[in-house]
Amino acid sequence: QGELEVRLTAPTADGAQVNKSYRFRRGSYLIDVGFEIVNGGAAAIQPYAYFQLVRDDTPPAGDSAMLPTFTGVALYTEKDKFQKLAFSDIEKGKAQYPKNSEDGWIAILQHYFFSAWLPRSGVPREFYARRMEEGLYSAGVIIPVGAIVPGASASVTVGSRPSGTLAT
Repeated sequence: QGELEVRLTAPTADGAQVNKSYRFRRGSYLIDVGFEIVNGGAAAIQPYAYFQLVRDDTPPAGDSAMLPTFTGVALYTEKDKFQKLAFSDIEKGKAQYPKNSEDGWIAILQHYFFSAWLPRSGVPREFYARRMEEGLYSAGVIIPVGAIVPGASASVTVGSRPSGTLAT
């Protein structure tokens, strides 16, 4: 097949059902990841879709102090352009980056390798980068799904672009 979709389904406490899908295409590193939320409850809901990457702060094997490579978060928006966020700056709360935008992407880099979330342009988004537990960092994007009345559904999909060995 040229395309494969994997769907995962889970109910929520408020009567909604969340369907998460992964779409893989033969010969492509681009993976579409999406959420479809079906409101089976009695009241309207207004969910947000979270897309997150996680990585530890361990330097890549063979990294040299004489020729260091960057491992950390990268973010791009049309207004602020390309920015790199070091894990140490994220930990200290010194990482400055645009939190909200209508365009752009967020990634975790390791020298030549990266994984990125690529939302469609024109869709509002909130970027975040934070320290989790000891040695782990997360970077991601939150996208509003919009109001969903009882009996209706809504969906949001973003592209994930893994390259090399980083996992999404």
